[in-house]
Amino acid sequence: MALNRWTRKQDLAVLYAKLEHGRGFRTHPDIERLATAMGRTEDSIMMRMGNFDSLDPSAPSGGLGNAANLTKEIWNEYVRSPEQVFVEARGAYTELHNTGWLKRTCRIFTLHHGSAKMSATAIARLETAAMASISPERYSLSDI
Repeated sequence: MALNRWTRKQDLAVLYAKLEHGRGFRTHPDIERLATAMGRTEDSIMMRMGNFDSLDPSAPSGGLGNAANLTKEIWNEYVRSPEQVFVEARGAYTELHNTGWLKRTCRIFTLHHGSAKMSATAIARLETAAMASISPERYSLSDI
């Protein structure tokens, strides 16, 4: 089985989720989108959040030990420059969240329309909506 290494963008997105939502992210509707975009499970995202908690002295729980070097590096960057890393983390979260929305929408379209393929124009419109951070909820399949 191929190893699915965490990327900087993924770790930053999880850091943003931790900072904005804390452990309540497990029940937040965005966790599914983020997991879809990352090709990971919701549990793996929560475990990574636990790795960040293990590095955060203000975390209410001790977190999970054995944080990856990348997670430690990002946390140390955050400690040194919280505003800068927060902005980068928010950007990573937004990009992955929108990508998750796009993948989920394409999957729903395929389920509803059987083997029908989405046109290139329809996919381009969805990508534009997602990547421009326009509220994807305002779009429906009838808009494409």
